[in-house]
Amino acid sequence: MRFTFFYIVMNVWILSLLCQIKDSEDLLSMSYPAEGITNTAFSKWKNAEGSRKAETAAVWKFCGNLTLFAEATGHRQTVCCYQMQGQPEAVFGKALTAGQYFTEEEKDVCLLDVETVRNLFGSEDVLGLEVKWSGKILKVAGILNENAPVCVIPAEKETVFEGIVLRRKDAGESSKQAVSLTEAVLGRAESPILDGKLYFVTACILYGVMTAEAFILMGILTRRRAAGKRRKAWGLCFFCVGIGIAVLFIGIKAADFGSDYLPAYWSDFDFFGRLFEEKTGQIRQFLAHQEFACWQKMARVWRQAIGLEIVSGGLLAIVFVQAYSASP
Repeated sequence: MRFTFFYIVMNVWILSLLCQIKDSEDLLSMSYPAEGITNTAFSKWKNAEGSRKAETAAVWKFCGNLTLFAEATGHRQTVCCYQMQGQPEAVFGKALTAGQYFTEEEKDVCLLDVETVRNLFGSEDVLGLEVKWSGKILKVAGILNENAPVCVIPAEKETVFEGIVLRRKDAGESSKQAVSLTEAVLGRAESPILDGKLYFVTACILYGVMTAEAFILMGILTRRRAAGKRRKAWGLCFFCVGIGIAVLFIGIKAADFGSDYLPAYWSDFDFFGRLFEEKTGQIRQFLAHQEFACWQKMARVWRQAIGLEIVSGGLLAIVFVQAYSASP
């Protein structure tokens, strides 16, 4: 009984994590070397075919650390500064807790994380207040729910950017195609390429496998314990196994992994080996470096979901072995 309660609580927790990962399912980020994306190139991309598949898009550049000064309080705060052009919501998603994202036409405004806002002003009611940096005056347009000191400002005209971030209209569309369409205009990207779809697919399919395992093992155990009631035992066994297979199918359907995860022709027996190598390489590179705090949160949530799913499956297997051994 205790294990059943624990297992249910763990599954509720996993489902909540999966919902958080799904929020980043449409995210696609590509990094470029120095002198990578010019203002002109980004404008050209916005008129190309690839941009029509994006809900929002932004290019970014890390400008180093700077010290902000709030004249109203006399407080200072050192932050990581990023210049962005396009729609910052492509990068930060739902991380904006107050205010609004600036547009391309706006100048002398900034987005600050909530901790920086508190340190500078002692309050979160700061929209429209000013901070100074190197003689410039910036108005606070919005507050980000980031766990690292950050300041985001509109890009200057001649800025050369280090990366592009897209939020796709249809998260189920091919990531490879989106990358190809972008590279056709901006040139070949460097690793790592962040594909939010990859993390939702892996977490969703593993959860489907672990949940299906639970029902299948339950069916096997029911069959063993129902000795003497052969017809009923087999009926319950097939019922549980059927639910397990259905749950696995639902998990695969929910993942909606699309053409990127299926071979063009079934005789390509090396496809899944190449796919595994490619995707594990992407995951390894991403986990080693996440540019923004919101991406760090996504990586942390994904790790938690995968870890809980593995623990859940392992505990279930142990309990099944013990129960099966104790059955007559």
